[in-house]
Amino acid sequence: RYAVYDWHRNQEPIFEQGYTTDLIANETVRLIADHDKDKKRSKQPFFIYVPFNAVHGPLEEIPRYNDMYEKRYAALKCLDEAVGRIVGAVDQYGYTNDTLVIFANDNGGLREEMNAPYRGTKNTNYEGGVRVPCVMRWPGKIPAGEVRNGLMSSIDFFPTIAGLTGAQVPQDRTTDGVDVSPLIFETNPTESPRSEFFYYEGNTLEAVRDGKWKLHVHKGD
Repeated sequence: RYAVYDWHRNQEPIFEQGYTTDLIANETVRLIADHDKDKKRSKQPFFIYVPFNAVHGPLEEIPRYNDMYEKRYAALKCLDEAVGRIVGAVDQYGYTNDTLVIFANDNGGLREEMNAPYRGTKNTNYEGGVRVPCVMRWPGKIPAGEVRNGLMSSIDFFPTIAGLTGAQVPQDRTTDGVDVSPLIFETNPTESPRSEFFYYEGNTLEAVRDGKWKLHVHKGD
């Protein structure tokens, strides 16, 4: 009676059989292929946000690799394949040198040992809860194999991508992000344009970071 369909295309509910990770990859590959087929659109820039929900509980039946890994890591292997398929489509249709691919996460792992050597887990503002991998690929723009240690947050994607594409960031409101393109593209950058960050739980300030220093100011009940 109160069911809400969670699978839509163009605002219409659809029914597709399969594993969600695979279905999300299928849809993304389809969008890239369709963009390439339309000759008027194929030369136009496109943006695709791909919010996989893996790896996340509850862990239901994983379709592959159960004979090799426990459920969580079998799901991770499927996610790895899905990301590879999307990047493969970017390459297949000739968009490699014109495409910035960003792979990132939203929070740390469920168990502290997953986040070692950092303290804390998801749902905390310790480094284990908020420090996550971020991998970028743009051949000819970002040298392969390089590591950047400067401070950056996912909220910085908005002004950074806007700057790269020539889009205007709205001036009638305050935005929290910082354009960190120097950190990404400059050779051997010494520091990030972002030096500080504030960590909240709801409206409660829990921690402040400035450079390599971090102060936790609220420990809860």
